[in-house]
Amino acid sequence: MMLPEQCGNWAYPNKSMTLPETRFVMLNGIVGRLYLSGKLTEMGKEQLDEVRRALDVHKTIRYDIAHAVPFWPLGLPQWNDAIISLGLSCNDKSYVAVWAKHGLRDAAELDMASHAMAAYSHVRPIYGSACSVIWSSTSRRLTVTPKAEATREDPFCVLIELS
Repeated sequence: MMLPEQCGNWAYPNKSMTLPETRFVMLNGIVGRLYLSGKLTEMGKEQLDEVRRALDVHKTIRYDIAHAVPFWPLGLPQWNDAIISLGLSCNDKSYVAVWAKHGLRDAAELDMASHAMAAYSHVRPIYGSACSVIWSSTSRRLTVTPKAEATREDPFCVLIELS
């Protein structure tokens, strides 16, 4: 038996976090059944706006992710991996989250050949650090490149929608 609060993805933003750190913990929560905690009343406007952005994204994707099948484009993560990724495959779309806990300075390429449809026509970041994404339907590879301002972010994270 499992208690309801054990079934969720907890996000604990707090006032001592930078905006990239707040974004990072919020992405951890919004790719699953979100449980939000922390001292939100002590946060400044910028941080609260970041939390609101994450909640808005979660509200738009929560039905999809409730019915999604997970996959790991970079393999199952290990504790010391510089970059980790989680994919959520839905009926006609997928979501891919990428986290780089020590920042992302260069492009990251994710091999999604065994998990993704080749027919995606729209690929876009919907939450997280500023980046560009390129989908190759031929090789089924997703390339994530941080924009100049995001190369200084520590940590880096992004949620990408493929449809």
